[in-house]
Amino acid sequence: MTLEPERPMVEIRGLGRRYGESWAVRDVSFDVRRGEIFGIIGPNGAGKSTTIKILAGLLAPTEGEAVVNGMRCDDPRHKARIGYLPEESPLYEDMTAGAYLRFFARLYEVPRAEAQRRIDSALEALQLDEDARDGKKIGDMSKGMRRKVAIARSLVNDPDLVIYDEPASGLDPVASAYILDLVRSLARRGKTVVFSAHNLFHMERICDRVLILRKGEVVALGSMKEIREATRGTQYVATVSVPIAEASPGEKGFEVTVESLEAVKGVEKRALDAGGRLVEVRTKDMTLEEIFLRTTAKA
Repeated sequence: MTLEPERPMVEIRGLGRRYGESWAVRDVSFDVRRGEIFGIIGPNGAGKSTTIKILAGLLAPTEGEAVVNGMRCDDPRHKARIGYLPEESPLYEDMTAGAYLRFFARLYEVPRAEAQRRIDSALEALQLDEDARDGKKIGDMSKGMRRKVAIARSLVNDPDLVIYDEPASGLDPVASAYILDLVRSLARRGKTVVFSAHNLFHMERICDRVLILRKGEVVALGSMKEIREATRGTQYVATVSVPIAEASPGEKGFEVTVESLEAVKGVEKRALDAGGRLVEVRTKDMTLEEIFLRTTAKA
């Protein structure tokens, strides 16, 4: 008996969204696997927020299809099974964190006892339990603490998929690192995470796969290894024994970074012409930021 492969959590096929005569995204297709941390990046106007809002059920696509966990994103039942955190997330500042979360639990029709268990767990995990006990109002909390409250709200319905748009936006490094650790813990618990962030170092650290958009179209998609292969994201550092044009001093001689083995041969020839030799060649993987700048340079 042959088992069928597990259906992806997110299935996007030929997605397009038009505003008037302009397309925010056009012919975008990708899958997100269950339990995966999936990043979406791109320059301003690339279609990131539009794609995320369609996934969250806040926008309807002009064409194509967006399915999450077997349900179309325009199905009202879809919103009950996701947790969504927009980049700007206004909160009810006169409420305490506990009261705010209990309010949303009632909106999701979570049974009272189960809601309290989830809320206590979220407050403890996000280190908000002391503020909740002290009765501190959300308006009196720091920006980082308010962001944590918004994240706790996104989890109160125990979603299968969490969609975060810039979850660490405007936060200090300590708070940002904490939120990234939380994202990892959600994936370990079997949650699927889709998120967008401008900090590409963060994305490279925690994402299983990344989608790069430019002008509403897919530029690259895959793991960092796959993206490097598709975008020629591996460079070569050729070390020569004599100084030549474009070379910088290194530990073993003078280094020139090029993007192909053919270019390495050119560096070697220039070194030989200058009375030197090729000392060594090593590979250097480009960072996600370097690949991003290269692939979106024309945008």
